[in-house]
Amino acid sequence: MKEVYDKIYGLYHEISKIPMDSPKYFELYKEYIKLLILVSSNNPSFNDDVKKYINGNCYSYALDIFNPEGISNVILQLGLNVGYLSRNLVYNGTKEKYLYGLAKDFEELNIDSYEISSDLPNEHGGYKIAFYLSFNDFHFLRQNSDGSWSHKVGYLNRIDKFDTLPNIVNGNYELIKVLEIVKPKVR
Repeated sequence: MKEVYDKIYGLYHEISKIPMDSPKYFELYKEYIKLLILVSSNNPSFNDDVKKYINGNCYSYALDIFNPEGISNVILQLGLNVGYLSRNLVYNGTKEKYLYGLAKDFEELNIDSYEISSDLPNEHGGYKIAFYLSFNDFHFLRQNSDGSWSHKVGYLNRIDKFDTLPNIVNGNYELIKVLEIVKPKVR
């Protein structure tokens, strides 16, 4: 595990010296996110420590992606939108386009996903995320190890917890699909 964290810190220092619009930045950033996925949990507990998730959004929170201590969280603000990591970025798209971008991101990150009912137990050793859409935006919640659900409200510094999975969240986001996701592990 120490070896992976060493790589994360090394990539962070390399990325911080490169302009964000360079192709090399994108490739290093993608590698950085893949490493963060490796050290994240397949059974996250509720965490409302917004400092841990500063500049992340609901997508990064659902995937339990956060920067390790000592690394500026600014690096997370770019790119954790559906389809970004797979170069299938979706803005104001249809449900099908968002789901395609999500599937491609999961392929890029080596995350397995399985459609599942929110009230059934996980069958593959992962945890559930819920995907929502409004008329022009997406949103995610994740299920925590205690069975509750939580989400980060966009880039705001607020994390909310629910006892059960709501069908509508934030006023106009409708539940589209629940997935069990299984992230790769450090071997």
